[in-house]
Amino acid sequence: MWYRTVLAVVVLMFGSFAHADVLATSGHDRAPLVHHDFSPSAHRAPLQVNHPDPVAPLVALAAMQDDEPLPSGVPAFGTKGSWRWQLHGMGGFSVNSRGSGNNEYGLGGALSYFMEDALSLELELTAWYFDQEGEDAEGINFSILVRWQAYQRDTWTFFVEGGAGLLHSTSDVPDGPGSSFNFTPTAGFGFSFDIGNDRRLLTGLRWHHISNANLYTSNPGRDSIVFWAGISLPF
Repeated sequence: MWYRTVLAVVVLMFGSFAHADVLATSGHDRAPLVHHDFSPSAHRAPLQVNHPDPVAPLVALAAMQDDEPLPSGVPAFGTKGSWRWQLHGMGGFSVNSRGSGNNEYGLGGALSYFMEDALSLELELTAWYFDQEGEDAEGINFSILVRWQAYQRDTWTFFVEGGAGLLHSTSDVPDGPGSSFNFTPTAGFGFSFDIGNDRRLLTGLRWHHISNANLYTSNPGRDSIVFWAGISLPF
């Protein structure tokens, strides 16, 4: 604070004046302050003069400012109003589709905006490849999720998330009775780890549902368990 700086300057000036006064007093043009008794019976300790340390006020100023946070233009992770962006990769397997070869792999990115401390809105775009029984498919999936950093430590956090999105694919998902347009509700949990320079390593597990909400004559649906990992960076 400004008044602490003014106080330190005053103390520094006072210390400098006191130091100069002691030096003048100890000069040869002034009367000696101590009478020395050189008699054999006199055994006195030598006189010690403590000169004020002109650096002491600066040390005191530093001590007063220790309790104030250092200014920084980088907000802490999860601070309200901050923006981040992420890159991620995903891979999962279907738990209810016909056949055993129904897997999915995705690459994408996201924008994160912290609406409140530890609570972010995630705008996510992922390109999917569906390795499935019958004809494989490729698709683009836009999702909106809410992510809450439920447990925060100095170097890592635990979060839960949920949301929904829209998926358009080159062929039906699942193949045959499915459709090329679907909704994608999702929910999951994960962890973030501080890896330095305000970067975070993200990893998590999601339930990923694909369904056309009965917009077509057939709606078989597909549920998958998806593992994902990514990196989150500040703007």
